[in-house]
Amino acid sequence: MAADARTVAVDALAAVDRGAYSELYLASAIKKAGLERRDAALCVAICGGVLRNRAYLDFRIAACSTMKLKKIAPRVLNILRVAAFQICFLERVPDSAAVNAAVDQARKSTGARSAGFVNAVLRRMVREKDTPPQPESRDIIENLAIRYSHPQWLVRRFFSRLGAEETEALLTVDNTPPPIVARVNTLRGSNAEAVHMLEAQQVGVQPHPFLPDALVLSHTGDIDRLDAYQNGNITIQDTASQLCAWALAPVPGSRMLDLCAAPGGKSFACAGQMQNCGEIVACDLHPHRVQLISSGAERLGIGIVRPMQADGTVFRSEWENAFDFVLVDAPCSGIGVIRRKSEIRYKEEGSLLELPPVQMTLLANAGRYVRPGGVLVYSTCTLLSEENEAVFTDFINKNRNFIPLDFALPGVGASTDGMLTLWPHKTGTDGFFIAKARKMDAESARSR
Repeated sequence: MAADARTVAVDALAAVDRGAYSELYLASAIKKAGLERRDAALCVAICGGVLRNRAYLDFRIAACSTMKLKKIAPRVLNILRVAAFQICFLERVPDSAAVNAAVDQARKSTGARSAGFVNAVLRRMVREKDTPPQPESRDIIENLAIRYSHPQWLVRRFFSRLGAEETEALLTVDNTPPPIVARVNTLRGSNAEAVHMLEAQQVGVQPHPFLPDALVLSHTGDIDRLDAYQNGNITIQDTASQLCAWALAPVPGSRMLDLCAAPGGKSFACAGQMQNCGEIVACDLHPHRVQLISSGAERLGIGIVRPMQADGTVFRSEWENAFDFVLVDAPCSGIGVIRRKSEIRYKEEGSLLELPPVQMTLLANAGRYVRPGGVLVYSTCTLLSEENEAVFTDFINKNRNFIPLDFALPGVGASTDGMLTLWPHKTGTDGFFIAKARKMDAESARSR
């Protein structure tokens, strides 16, 4: 018997618990299950909704259960989360349908006793739907962590930097689906041509509020099927990622290195700025990701991008002082893209300690590749200072031949000491950090 949308969602949540990425797992599982478009959409909505609201759903389940959460079997708990999300958040799904499906899932998975337990918990939740329990902790950090389903350590970090009001605004944005932003590939055609192609396939199109060659899309369906995408007139790229290329600002005829390039979005945006004239060496550690860069450049008609497998943490002497522009979009915790990848919020704080040393090594190597007078940009999609300001400041302090270079970005503002953080609740973009520096010649460096 083919799996239904709710069962696939439960399986996906179990896979995430084992370390899988929900988006990749769901794409494969939905196809394997043969779900129709409507059921596939429901499955994606449920899985994403549970991941965005898991702590709050667990709070609601605990309030209705006679058993402590840690004693509930993992699959039964995920069944309860799937049903609880429908009851609490999906008005179009009848409560009875959510309850009955969950009871049936529990019966098939672990037997009649589990089914009875699931039925009792969810029936009580339905009865209390109009007057749901609220977190009553006097600790504002714990309260926010439950209400917005973020780990307490992360809420505490945001709170200490932003205060209560802005922290809540940021957490709210993290739980809101992000806009779909497309960059128009002006090497293929104009904005007007891209808009015409998209609207011909009933895609909703709005001009970006401050980026001239960007569009905000809605009702896209499968983006890969769109003519504008297949023909290379557009590529999907969040505003923050596009702004990173703006900050680097490579010019036509220059030589650029993108040290951690895959899947290639920033390299492609830079190629547009360079009018497809010059050279961009775009690197990644893994062969299959290098292939993503290659296929993307081919689709977009970009001839100056040279994909290459390379380990950015290993110094290459042939690249020393060889590039006019170098971009280090470093591997990071991804805290700035939680609204795109909800499972990121469940990382353990301790697991992030290994990242800054890698980031520092990448940046140190990158600095040696910049020619005197050239420009270096360091960026991440995280909002944690030890991966951002601390790494860049450490680099500047250790490399006296680099000076921070202030810059301004449209719709966002200007940097301070060469550094700028894009906060999602302020900019409407992904959370991003961008820092910029210029390499001085030897004489200028000695005179500092």
